[in-house]
Amino acid sequence: MWLVRCRPVHLAHWGTYITTPEVSDQKALVRNEITIENYKQLPVEARLVTRFYELGADDVAGKCVAEKNSTVKIHACSYEKAVVEVDIANPKRWDITAPARYLARTQVYVGDELTDTYHTSFGIRTIDFSASDGSVLAFVSLSICDKNGLVMTQNCKAAVHTYSTRSLADYKAQILEEGFDGMMLNINGKEVFVPLVGRFNVSNLLCIYGAALNLGFDELEVLRVLSTLKPVNGRFETIHSDKGWTAIVDYAHTPDAVDNVIQTIREIKCEGAKLITVVGCGGNRDKGKRPMMAQIAKKGSEQLILTSDNPRDEEPADILKDMTDGLTEEELRSTLVIEDRAAAIQTACTLAQRGDVILVAGKGHEDYQIIKGVKYHFDDHEQVRKHL
Repeated sequence: MWLVRCRPVHLAHWGTYITTPEVSDQKALVRNEITIENYKQLPVEARLVTRFYELGADDVAGKCVAEKNSTVKIHACSYEKAVVEVDIANPKRWDITAPARYLARTQVYVGDELTDTYHTSFGIRTIDFSASDGSVLAFVSLSICDKNGLVMTQNCKAAVHTYSTRSLADYKAQILEEGFDGMMLNINGKEVFVPLVGRFNVSNLLCIYGAALNLGFDELEVLRVLSTLKPVNGRFETIHSDKGWTAIVDYAHTPDAVDNVIQTIREIKCEGAKLITVVGCGGNRDKGKRPMMAQIAKKGSEQLILTSDNPRDEEPADILKDMTDGLTEEELRSTLVIEDRAAAIQTACTLAQRGDVILVAGKGHEDYQIIKGVKYHFDDHEQVRKHL
């Protein structure tokens, strides 16, 4: 893709493509984004006229294949995006390596006055969704557990394939065994071990499994590949201690995320084992979630340690005060508040007994801490491994 400007302007313009499975109409939906940066000379509203031309052999714009008029509202912020979408009927079928080339020409009008013209040349690639037997190759992988899923696809012309861990569906999975190192699953009657944890990951795997099968991949090969997947750094990452306890480093930094990871741990940990949670809240961020984070962590843990996350420009003590405001006096008496995150993690490791689980939440993959605008090296993994 390249950009050709007719004269100096403060506009960036590019084209992307989306395809729609409207086999009978054979249409391609072309989406054109226009980013207006510091274009203050435009009034509140400007009219855009975009025309798409097919390029000839000599890169000369030929027949206009589509046209769209649209209005962009300019606000006081530094940039705005306007989106132009058009349907190109009966587009040519091209191999993905040799797309048809089109030119998008957009003119900016204020009233009847033409203020600027700019062009973008880009490839439009469409997919033929019809197989040789006339069937539709387009498909949707849909979680049947999502109440909005069927509503979203009720008018979809693509084939809808469902997956679920609880209900009848095209692709089903059952957790046979679950530990902190992975799960043994039954996926459509076949057993496979995956080194991932949590029901949410089962749904993700089912979606991948169904999509791969619909794309024609061999089922056993798909299962083999799923069994080799590794967890993402800082997402329910497990660290085992020689002393018999387990630490989970996770990026959870919202009330929902903390609740989900705590519930997953409680489903896996041994009966009688304690969950020790180390968590804080970031500075210069939503203050309303701070008491909620403390409430959720306290409710789901045998021991809660509140500490700093990335305080940024705020005082760590002020953030911790906001968190403890979510706890009752009785809950606060059994909660440890340790501002220094390294000391908080050390305390958790010291308190943990064989079989216990430590959750270090909030930073995950991050290897820094921002204090008073200065970024310092800090890695939760490193801090945990100091006390194995």
